[in-house]
Amino acid sequence: MAATLKMLTHNLSDKGHETIEIYPISDMHVGSREFNEGQLARVVREIAEQDNRYVILGGDLCDNATKSSVGDIYRATMAPRDQPQYVAELLWQVKDRILACVSGNHCWRTMKDVDLDPMAMVAAKLNVEHLYEPDIAFIKLVAGKRTSHSVRPPAYCIAVTHGSGGGSLLGAGLNKAEPFALAMGVDLLITGHTHRPMTAPTMRYECDMGKGVMVPREVRILVATGFLNYLGYPARKMLKPLPIRQNKAILNCQEHDIAVLS
Repeated sequence: MAATLKMLTHNLSDKGHETIEIYPISDMHVGSREFNEGQLARVVREIAEQDNRYVILGGDLCDNATKSSVGDIYRATMAPRDQPQYVAELLWQVKDRILACVSGNHCWRTMKDVDLDPMAMVAAKLNVEHLYEPDIAFIKLVAGKRTSHSVRPPAYCIAVTHGSGGGSLLGAGLNKAEPFALAMGVDLLITGHTHRPMTAPTMRYECDMGKGVMVPREVRILVATGFLNYLGYPARKMLKPLPIRQNKAILNCQEHDIAVLS
């Protein structure tokens, strides 16, 4: 029998929100000279302005270059030991809005080299260790209140993972994400890694045994932006420049519906 996967549960039904906005923050790469701190600060301020805005931390918040990495440890703006603390300070204003956090490939590389995970250290400094999952986080999010005995409040199943692979073509991140989102049976999949902000809808059918019909269910995919300027390694390797454009998912609290904006 296959193992079950646990879920993080957030019941926001008593908040009185009409919508819930989820901002993925991924691939900050603090410690890299290319990190655009000004863009990140604007996103943090935007989240803090409204109480219906929440955060997903998608990994690679610390660049944490080592001798075995592509990044150059001699060009880093701070030592690896200082990066988690700096990340925590940048995100401190919205620490109570965090729904989940996962590790990225820079974190995994560091774990392999020295058995330390920068993302786990950031989670501890933000007091959200209970929301940290190293590989993938599943979230059950109850968004609204029950309006009658027969009508359940909208609830959403969300998967968060850093992502993997690469590719220079426009759809690389989405091509990897779509079959995974359908296999997981979630309403929303949030990834990062490619630094290319993208969104896309897809669809699956579910069996409604009570009504004896197959019911269509939309699935949304959100690939988070990175926060790196176009300098250094990408320019040397003649990789395409990518925009820093914060995207977000908007969950309806009255009926089951997700909009994904960038």
